[in-house]
Order: sequence, then structure tokens, then C-alpha cells
Amino acid sequence: MATLRIVPVDSAIYSTCRMPTFFALWCVMLILYFYNALSDDARAVSRNVTFPKAFTPHNRVLGMILFYDWSHYDPLSIILAEFLSLCESGWDVKLAIYTTVTWDMMKEYYDRRVYCYRTQRPLEMVIYVHPANVSIGLAAVHRKLVQQEINKHDLFVYLEADIILKASQVSAFVFEQERLYHLLSKDSWMLQGLGFLRYCRNPLGNSNSNMRINSTLQHLLSTGQHDRYMTKHERYLEMPRLTPVCIKDQRYINVTGNVHQAMWMMTREQILALVASKRCRFFDHGSLMPRTHGMIREYMSSFSIFISDYPTSCQLHKLIPYNRVFSFSVHHYICWKMLRMSSYPHILKTEVFATLMHLEKGEQYRPDLAKHRKLPKCWHDTSSKQQPHRRHPPRIA
Repeated sequence: MATLRIVPVDSAIYSTCRMPTFFALWCVMLILYFYNALSDDARAVSRNVTFPKAFTPHNRVLGMILFYDWSHYDPLSIILAEFLSLCESGWDVKLAIYTTVTWDMMKEYYDRRVYCYRTQRPLEMVIYVHPANVSIGLAAVHRKLVQQEINKHDLFVYLEADIILKASQVSAFVFEQERLYHLLSKDSWMLQGLGFLRYCRNPLGNSNSNMRINSTLQHLLSTGQHDRYMTKHERYLEMPRLTPVCIKDQRYINVTGNVHQAMWMMTREQILALVASKRCRFFDHGSLMPRTHGMIREYMSSFSIFISDYPTSCQLHKLIPYNRVFSFSVHHYICWKMLRMSSYPHILKTEVFATLMHLEKGEQYRPDLAKHRKLPKCWHDTSSKQQPHRRHPPRIA
């Protein structure tokens, strides 16, 4: 397969005109007026925002996958199968894969694996092969493709090749994004961003997994505690601050601190609103992050979008709908080396299910935070049908 390259696109267009001074001044004032009006409209988003939907003209999805090498072959195959499911369920999908390895016959191999019966053709897939010495800088190049094709797609998805994003989670994001839009005021909608939490699974008996976790799982299995055995498999990978908040009468989790999620998903309307409002240079983030910085991968997928310590970030509030938090938890497929590292002791305590139950009681799973805090009003409404009330949440161990 021929190596493809990205052609840089200039973000500024210059033009000159020759006309009398009066008309030139009038022209400049008119341009400034419409430019400011456009920015104001972006800040106070019009209620005529169009949201992506399957089986409509607004069903175009651009999926961008960061695939360093063939060690991620298994999760990549699962990811492509999920994008294929999107196509079969009414979405027009285009895929861009960024890699440092040659594919040779693999392009034809994957073409045969991603045939969409609804469209009667394989998914459109472009492979961008970069020199191996680009290393983690490979994560910085995808924003230019977003800039080039911003008007060709309605939904943009970027993820690292070991993050299993399901087709159902794309549907959940689109549904909840529109729901959030109608809950918020015009001015605050573009300050929020739906995000995800990464979790890892620890199969019992895996030789690469953490022995302390394996010992706990063996004990639960041998003593007949099968429900606890199941819930202890899934553990969050980050230690963010999870704060219960209310938007109108709906429960949300505000995620701060470590907002890393190894992916992002945004609608075209969101991106255009960010660019027009000048909150950040979304298309230029790849050049704003120093190449010598070890966090470029995390920056491009998370810290450049959500509230972080980086001044070039878009500083969006990372929100997750509490009642559908499992729809916003993505499986990190390859995480065994993290489970073995002593720098990740929190993985032993941050069980997905237990964490969510403790949030309902005003407790945190982070050991450096206070155990109890005052919950906002909508979290106290035990009569709410949003979430079944559980009297005895599982103990974190």
C-alpha cells in the first residue's frame, strides 16, 4: 500500500482589494461586524444547533485511530468491528489510522473484515504511515485532518488503538450531548464537554496481572462471593476528583484533576463553537505542545480539551451523566504493565461499581480526600427514578 501523507492547510486566507478609501473602510467595518456577530453567536449558541443522528443527512462520522505498531492488533480489530456496527446501524463512517508501520497486504485484509452490508461496500479507510522516529509525536497530527474535513463530518472521534469504544457508546454520547444542550443555558453549553473514564479488566490467572488482585479474586471465588468476584474485575485507571453536581434536576459527575481518557469525541458544532469563540486553538494543539514533553499523547487526547494546568487547553468542564456512567466508561484493553507498576497502587482500590455506589453516599474513593461531603439537592432525591437506591453499597477493599 502506498504511504499517504498529510498535506498542511493554511488556516488564514489573505486577499487584497483595490477600491476608494471610503468603500475600503466600509468593507473593513462590515467584515468586523459579521466576524464579531459570528463570535457572539458561537458564545451564545443558537438553538438551531444540528446534532448528529443515524439514518439522516447528519450521520457522517470521522474516526481517527492512533496505532503505533502491531502489538495493538487485537484491540484494533475490536475497534474496527465497532465502527462497522456503526455503519450497519445508520452511520456513514470514514476511518483515518495513524501508524509508523507499513501495512502491505493488511489494507486488503481489513477491507474484507469491514464490509458494510447497509452501504454494500467496505468502510472508507485511509492509512497515514509516518516515519518510526516520530514516536509519541504521532499523536499530534490528527487535528489538522479535523481542520481539513470539519465540514465533511458531523461527529469526530479520536482514540488510541487500545481503547475499546463501542458503537453503543457513540449513540450514548450523541443522545446525552443533545440532552445536555437542552438542559443548559445558551452561554454555558459550550463550556461543558461530555467525557469518559478508562477502566481495566483483570482476568483471574493472567500471568501479567497484579498478584494482590489475583489473591483477592481467588478468595472471593473460593468463598462463594461471586457477585463481588465479578465487580472486582473492573478498576478505574486514573485518580480524578469525581464531584456530584446537578444540572437542573439531573445527576452528573464533574471530573477534575487527572482528566486523561486516551480519546475524545466531539460534534462539529462543538468544535466550530470553540474555534469561533477563541477559547483555544483547537486545530493547532499539535504545534502548541512541546515535542520534548513526555505528556504529548495525554495532552492531545484529554488535557488540551478539558480543564487542566495547560494554558493552551480549551478548559471545558468534563461531565459524565451519573445514571449512564457505564456508557461513558471505556475499556483500556492493554493495561497489564500498569497493574504491575508500583506507581499505580490506587488501581487496587478503585473498583468501578463500588466507586459509583460510594458517590451516591457522598463518599470518595480517593484516600487523600475527605470521606464525606454534602451532596447537591438532586442527589438527595431518593424518590427519583433516575437511579435505584441501594441501602448497602459494596465495601471498597
